[in-house]
Amino acid sequence: MSQGRSADCEVVVLGAGPYGLSAATYLKAKGVDVRIFGRPMAFWADKMPAGMLLRSPRVASNISDPAHRTTLDAFETSARVPPRAPVPLETFVEYGRWFQRQMLPGLDQREIASVNRNDNGFTVALEEGEVLHSRRVVIAGGIGPFQRLPPEFASLPPSQLSHCYQGCDVKAFPGRRVAVIGAGQSALECAALLHEAGAKVEVIAKIQELRWIGQHPWLHRLGPISSTCWFPMASSAAQKRHSHDGTLRHFCNSGRTRGGIDAG
Repeated sequence: MSQGRSADCEVVVLGAGPYGLSAATYLKAKGVDVRIFGRPMAFWADKMPAGMLLRSPRVASNISDPAHRTTLDAFETSARVPPRAPVPLETFVEYGRWFQRQMLPGLDQREIASVNRNDNGFTVALEEGEVLHSRRVVIAGGIGPFQRLPPEFASLPPSQLSHCYQGCDVKAFPGRRVAVIGAGQSALECAALLHEAGAKVEVIAKIQELRWIGQHPWLHRLGPISSTCWFPMASSAAQKRHSHDGTLRHFCNSGRTRGGIDAG
């Protein structure tokens, strides 16, 4: 913001996923002049595979608001959606959009082109050319920008290679051979959904262990918050076997869940 220029708002929130929506709601409740930009739940709606089930239990799948009234239960009651556990992706997406309509009806879906720091705050430029001046900026852009493709696969065309953060229409792969590279929950989730859709899936990993959240011993020493963790491996969500050459193969059954940060 140039010297002497008043701010258009106190805070700009970039991103309209669960964290961005919740942050803006809390700021608004405190009387802060806040503007939030983004398409509500866009990453979850556009980049997550259809049929996905949330890893988190229902109690940990609420989008927080100060009054605790826009809960997942409240949405399901309002929309007449039968409660399910684990929570289906489609339910969570619609829940987030309902949350936005209830708490942040003034959300702006225009895209942000750039954010620049200056002496008195930030200049936020929209793609269409408008410029806003804000004293603070909250970045809630999600994990999409952090996808990494190993250089060994750089020569493959998009028709033969995709990252799990780019979205995947698993119904387009029945009868086709698909290799999933990685040993984390994102890899296992994609493999399970592809397998259920009729693809011939092989999971390939350079390590001999799964990176499944329930297998980390430190998670069981979290005290009271450990009750919010759901460990689907305890219910035999996946079966595994090793091939003769040491390749790790997984043929997952019904315990398909979102693993958080991509490990593949």
